[in-house]
Amino acid sequence: MGTPVYFSQVTGPVKLLIDRLFSLKNSDFTSKLKPGKRIVLASTQGVPDESIYEDYLESTGKILGGVGFDDYQVLKVAAIHNIGDINNNQQALKKARKVGQWLVNG
Repeated sequence: MGTPVYFSQVTGPVKLLIDRLFSLKNSDFTSKLKPGKRIVLASTQGVPDESIYEDYLESTGKILGGVGFDDYQVLKVAAIHNIGDINNNQQALKKARKVGQWLVNG
C-alpha cells in the first residue's frame, strides 16, 4: 500500500481502502485472512524530516494488524517533491529493495 502524506495523513483513496478492509473481518471479529499475511506501508512526503509522520504510519500498521495482517513494515521517503526524485535517492531505493525482499521471502 503506497501513498503520499498530505496534511499528516494518507490520501483519501487510501483511507477508503483501509476502511473497506473491515470486510476482512468475520462476524465474531476474527480475520478472514489466512495467517502469515504481510503488508508494507510505503509513504513519500515533501517534508525533509523522515520521522515527522512516524506515529501516524505505525498506528496505521497496527490498524491493519487488527484486520488480519500478521506483520508490517513502514517505508518512508522524505523530501520528495517531483516525479522521479526518488530515483536519485540511492538510500531509499536500497531500503525499498530490502523491504520488498522481506515482503516476498520473510
